[in-house]
Amino acid sequence: MNREMTRRAALGAALLTGGMALVWTVGQITAAPDSLASTEARAVLELLPQDVAAVELRQLSRRVQFTGALEPRDWTEVKAQISGQLQEVSVRSGEAVKRGQLLARLDAREFRSRLADKRAALAGAQAQLELSKKKRESTRAMRERELVSQIDLDGAESNYRVSRANVDSLQAQLEQATKALEDCEIRSPLDGVVAERSAQPGAAVTPASELFTVMDLSTLELTALVPAGDIPAVRIGQEVEFKVEGFAGRSFTGTVERINPATEPGSRSIAIYVSVANPGGDLRGGMFAQGSLLVAETAASMVVPAAAVHDDSGSPYVFRIASDVVERRNVEVQTNDAATGTVAIASGLETGDRVVVGNLVNLEAGTPVRVTAAK
Repeated sequence: MNREMTRRAALGAALLTGGMALVWTVGQITAAPDSLASTEARAVLELLPQDVAAVELRQLSRRVQFTGALEPRDWTEVKAQISGQLQEVSVRSGEAVKRGQLLARLDAREFRSRLADKRAALAGAQAQLELSKKKRESTRAMRERELVSQIDLDGAESNYRVSRANVDSLQAQLEQATKALEDCEIRSPLDGVVAERSAQPGAAVTPASELFTVMDLSTLELTALVPAGDIPAVRIGQEVEFKVEGFAGRSFTGTVERINPATEPGSRSIAIYVSVANPGGDLRGGMFAQGSLLVAETAASMVVPAAAVHDDSGSPYVFRIASDVVERRNVEVQTNDAATGTVAIASGLETGDRVVVGNLVNLEAGTPVRVTAAK
């Protein structure tokens, strides 16, 4: 009997164990669909405000970027007009000068002596001319009364002509001596700034000696190279905007004054010459400029940042946010303004649409997103 009870107890334990195992298995099978659904759920991608841009309706322009150097439009090298010795130098490099201002002076003693000599000689020649004139008139009157021969009259006429020629010659020499004395004073031919001074007091100079370089900084000229394909859109009088190193945050403007008729050797670019007003003299010759030239302008268009537009084998598209989910939207690009980093969209978007800016890692259509405030 004890054996029978032991056998029955063992059988009951075995049945109980199997039942518990069955219940665990069923529970495991029942819980599997919930676990799979959790795995398939998409994580929400958080975006910062700078990662999203709204489609705006505004005018867009296309500009050509260029670099160039500023140079004075008017400048001159001041040279000595005569040989002599510099007695005085009145200006230094960097000083502003006016037209006609004295820059330097040569020793003028010798030239004053020459001028005085020519004046005295001219006065004597004029007196001789006056005497010859009276003799000619007197001889002509006597010839009419046949008191002198024709030879006497011809001689009086010849003496008068010689005296006249002598006066004319001395008059020219006097003018030359006067100019030589005036050239002892070397003056600025224009308003500007002394860019270079080679003159030193006591130095001997000749008509070939370069003494000063004077630059007029009131108007500068910017020479810029523009691609030949954009030249048809460039016009005389067109406004140009540029910046200069050292003037942080400040922009300057100028107008196209001339266009070179040929491309630059070894390039496909054509030089344009921009006139830049510089009344305050802030800009200087030789400064490096970077700017842009407006070559096209659109009507009001849908505009997005260039970083929002992607290109897949020539098919541009954007990631548009609709109901907090990213969708891929093909677009047609109208104009690309590299200067401002914006793109005009002809079709594929509507004003006010939100697009993702930049190339975010693992971003694809169907991803849920949420725009959060910057931390």
